[in-house]
Amino acid sequence: MALNFYEYIDTLASGNIDMLSEGKLRLEIPLCFESEDRDIKRKAYGLLTRNPEALVNLWRSRNIDDEVVKKHWDSWLEICNKWLANVYMYVLHSKVTHKKLIDELL
Repeated sequence: MALNFYEYIDTLASGNIDMLSEGKLRLEIPLCFESEDRDIKRKAYGLLTRNPEALVNLWRSRNIDDEVVKKHWDSWLEICNKWLANVYMYVLHSKVTHKKLIDELL
């Protein structure tokens, strides 16, 4: 989960925003954690959000504006959902556990 968030920030920092908003980006880090039990994912999310300032600092330290992070999050989630639907066609129903992360951070 943390690596997926980091990949999102790295994507924004590397200037791949057009590919992201057009849905043409391929994930480099698989979302295999989404196949875990709901309780495990809940605990993982708790660990991820334990220090929200550190998460926010990941993009601010790379000079990425909060609004840019907010604006492209839905596109990122769409790419993640497509990946999940392709890999776990009949199990997960394309739900990203940390979909509300940015709203909770900002």
